[in-house]
Amino acid sequence: VQFQGVWTHRRKNGEEFEVEITTYPIAYEGREAVLAVAQDLTARRRSEELGAAHDAYLNALTENNPTALVVLDSKGRVQKCNPAFERLFQYTQKEIAGKDLDLFIAPKGLEDEAKDLTKRVVAGSTVRITARRLRRDGALVDVQLTGVPLIVHGRQIGTFGMYEDITERKNAERAQRAAEQRLHTLFDHAIEGIFQTTPDGHYLNANPALARMFGYESSEEMKAAVTDIDAQLYVDPSRR
Repeated sequence: VQFQGVWTHRRKNGEEFEVEITTYPIAYEGREAVLAVAQDLTARRRSEELGAAHDAYLNALTENNPTALVVLDSKGRVQKCNPAFERLFQYTQKEIAGKDLDLFIAPKGLEDEAKDLTKRVVAGSTVRITARRLRRDGALVDVQLTGVPLIVHGRQIGTFGMYEDITERKNAERAQRAAEQRLHTLFDHAIEGIFQTTPDGHYLNANPALARMFGYESSEEMKAAVTDIDAQLYVDPSRR
């Protein structure tokens, strides 16, 4: 009867090791016999232990990474995501596994953009863009998105996506632009003359009220015409 099993044996030096024994029924010199094959499993066990340690290391890097990570297959379906991804987009891996990622996080109106990015990465390109994506609660988040082909043993098996939440940075940039726009509006519509000059008497900026004060049609005309503030605008240049 054929049989296979693993036993622990002891070497001459006392070291214990595992051996896989496989038996085969055979005929030997006209009688039934058993052929036994013994294989030392030491190298295999070491390889398995190294592989398990390597997998644990990679898993720890993924699970503890603060950047949202997701692995897709060649058709854009979710294979794995890390806790940071779950926190950012509010979906668990179980909820989106095997499904098209873009159906969950592509905002309305940006579906084509998201699909195009996925296709480009699936085709072998590396993509880095700033984009907006949708959370489960309907909120939009600004992300720095990096998509790269996932290649194993020289063959592309899917894609790897990294999403960095840059919402706070983008909100700060938008707030700064809004503040600058408000300042520009106040500058243009103020009834007082407002200006900036260089130390040697050249206008850097002047608002319409200042131009009208000196008899010019516009601030552009005034800046072009006045090249020496001391001499052209001051009755007593020494008082500037």
